[in-house]
Amino acid sequence: MNALFVGGPDLATRSRDGRNFVLIEAKCIRTETALYRMPAGSVSDGASTPEPLWSLGLAPFGVYWPAAFAHDCAYRGTLQVQSGMEWIPANLTKAESDDLLSALMFSLGVVDKDRITIYEGVHLAGWKAFREDRQVQSAVS
Repeated sequence: MNALFVGGPDLATRSRDGRNFVLIEAKCIRTETALYRMPAGSVSDGASTPEPLWSLGLAPFGVYWPAAFAHDCAYRGTLQVQSGMEWIPANLTKAESDDLLSALMFSLGVVDKDRITIYEGVHLAGWKAFREDRQVQSAVS
């Protein structure tokens, strides 16, 4: 999969605590097959990297942060896909969400070692977060 942030990777966000961020302007992502949108109001706490990795350069807010934000939207069910003239829930699977993260990190120029480490982390250990995020989204909907 190839994926790019439309108009570049900068995200317009706000935060009250410096750890949890809210998107204040929608951001689109283009792949070979779809146009996705992270709608305004989407939330992210950055990459869910274990704290022992932070000192090794894998803190929650590295160059990969926009990709992690999109991944949070995909896991939480807030990512939308364009269908005709409207935006509908993308409902990506865990595997599709993880692949989108990897593709976006690649487009951001994240070095292979970091991209693979982050991808393998969510690919192997992200099941709990995926299930919890989808349960929270179902309860809100």
